Amino acid sequence: MTQLIRTLGMLVLLSLASAGAWAARPGDPAPEINLPRVQGGQVSLTAIRAGGPVLVWFPEASSVSGQTGTSLASAAARNGATLLVIPVVGTDPGPAQALADRFPDWLVLHDADGSVTLSYAGEFIPGISPRQNLFIVSTRGMVTWSRFWPGVPEQTLANELGAAR
Repeated sequence: MTQLIRTLGMLVLLSLASAGAWAARPGDPAPEINLPRVQGGQVSLTAIRAGGPVLVWFPEASSVSGQTGTSLASAAARNGATLLVIPVVGTDPGPAQALADRFPDWLVLHDADGSVTLSYAGEFIPGISPRQNLFIVSTRGMVTWSRFWPGVPEQTLANELGAAR
């Protein structure tokens, strides 16, 4: 019975994902994030954004290379932002744990039911990165920018982070 409920829930999420429902867009209030950190503890967007802009990244866990992830983390650090990494993995925390083990300084969160991914990207398919997978949330709690990462020039990212203060 539990498996049936889980399967039905995933079908509902997939149907919503295909409709592009609820995607956060620049100018919208940022959907709240309150998720468990893979390394332990809980992370709240509201608490983190008080310290500066937040980069919220929804990658495929298996596709994060050292260069791609490190350049994004470095850009965040250089511009006074916090990087939240929410791998699109679904209920299996293994890939998120592997990513956290590879990059222990990152805030890697587990979005088991995909609700946060869906509220930002408008789509959630475990193991597949959304079309818009990088969001900047300002200190005021607004989504100010979104794109697909990698592929954004570092200067563009720096400019957008500066505007989000």
